Amino acid sequence: MVERNKRRLYVAFFRRKPTRNVPVKFHTALIVARKSGLWPSSDSDIVKKLYLYEAINRIDPSTSQDTWFYEVTPLAEIPERVQKLSGLMFVGKLPASLSDEELRNMLDNDVPRKKFVADDLSWRCHTWIWDALTLLVSRQLIPALPKSPEQSWRDAIQFMDDKDPPSSLSRIPCCDESGKALANGWI
Repeated sequence: MVERNKRRLYVAFFRRKPTRNVPVKFHTALIVARKSGLWPSSDSDIVKKLYLYEAINRIDPSTSQDTWFYEVTPLAEIPERVQKLSGLMFVGKLPASLSDEELRNMLDNDVPRKKFVADDLSWRCHTWIWDALTLLVSRQLIPALPKSPEQSWRDAIQFMDDKDPPSSLSRIPCCDESGKALANGWI
């Protein structure tokens, strides 16, 4: 039996202020959504159905050191992020055999993170995205990307660069892994 309305995986781009040390103007995370059931809906209804998978850095209370953490959060619980969502890159459909819990555990346990070092800019949230996409492709859970995860991310950044902030979630710019606009939008 063919499953309809498969969960779709996107890389989400959230506006942030670039700094001298971190000149990237987007925080990136993964979003999982289902196509059906979202339209027509208000932004608040859409947000209730989206989950954000991300690596973020903050102070670890047990060590008092800046550390990268993996989190899964319903987007509705972080409204400040919704306002900063600038665009999406469609990655692929997830198989029905992969449960939400299995996806969470895989991303939490099998995608590397490291302690944050303020002067070491070699590992950022987008590095976690590249590693997560590599893992999902290697396990055949998403289709192979036409380019490396890093290059696909760079192509999507280039696509987002000239876009105005969207007025609503139904107008979020969306591209494919090559940075080409998707005619039908994102969901």
